[in-house]
Amino acid sequence: MEHEFDSIGRLVDEALAKARAFEYRTFSVSTRIGDNVLAEYENHIKSRGLGAIAPKNRINRLAGEMIRDKTGKQWSREADLVFVLDFAGDKAEARPSPIFILGKYIKDSRELYQTRWEKFESVEGFIVSAAQGVFGCRNAFLHGAGREDLDARMLGEGRLCIIEIEAPVKRPSDFSALRESVKSLSDRRVDFIPIRKVGRELVWIVKEAKFDKVYR
Repeated sequence: MEHEFDSIGRLVDEALAKARAFEYRTFSVSTRIGDNVLAEYENHIKSRGLGAIAPKNRINRLAGEMIRDKTGKQWSREADLVFVLDFAGDKAEARPSPIFILGKYIKDSRELYQTRWEKFESVEGFIVSAAQGVFGCRNAFLHGAGREDLDARMLGEGRLCIIEIEAPVKRPSDFSALRESVKSLSDRRVDFIPIRKVGRELVWIVKEAKFDKVYR
């Protein structure tokens, strides 16, 4: 089974080559192992007295140690990048985790929708375009705490929302460039005020939150 352990290094190198396209500070490892391969690993580990560590956990740990030693990055449960090692399919991937930004938006126009429409300008559309430029992401989504009508302006302190950045290439710690890009692209009709980076679990809380509306 030594050749199977050698394949860890080969798949790690393949994943690291794909990871060069992304900025990341932390990583985690996910493995896919067929039942037949898993059984072979179990026999291999038991025959060499390597302890009672579950085979998949041992493989994840070995791969994580290799990645740490080769990159100097640190493992994290909430990782920027996930290395997927598929032993059954003999392939590897590097998947960037989404970024969730808590913030508020102000819609200073009566001619903008909140969410994306194919033929109409929207708050979400400007934020998505700005995010693609700042983060190099595949897509982005606006999760708002409620909504206002097309012909209503959202003023005051703004509407609470979360911006979900999908598959980001860049991961800046300062979101001021996103705000400036939104204002520029929308001719200052939309302002997105970032507060902080948050976890995925806050999305449903924001979407389900209820706020009083005051119209004038």
